Amino acid sequence: MIKSISYITAENERKHVSCVKGKFHLIKKAKGLPLSHRTKTFTAVGLIEYVKERDPYITLENGEKYRVFRGGDPTNEIIEIISLVETHDEKSEKIIVPDFLGFPEW
Repeated sequence: MIKSISYITAENERKHVSCVKGKFHLIKKAKGLPLSHRTKTFTAVGLIEYVKERDPYITLENGEKYRVFRGGDPTNEIIEIISLVETHDEKSEKIIVPDFLGFPEW
């Protein structure tokens, strides 16, 4: 399973997005309000597609790191790595997240 996906945010700087119950959450500060923010949730494939121009890497739970695109070129994906990412998403779909929107009737 994937532990995190990282991508370039600035020269010599990478942002790491950790996996939480099979999903990846990007948090962006909202303009105007000091403590507000917006969150966008992605699958592993979705996040890689979203940041494909920023040379994404995946880090597995055992610590191994892999570059998703050969040479950072988003048109030249590495098949073995894309297969790992798709397998992660398939396994994550089986994780059931309980719905806590309502309380059970007592």
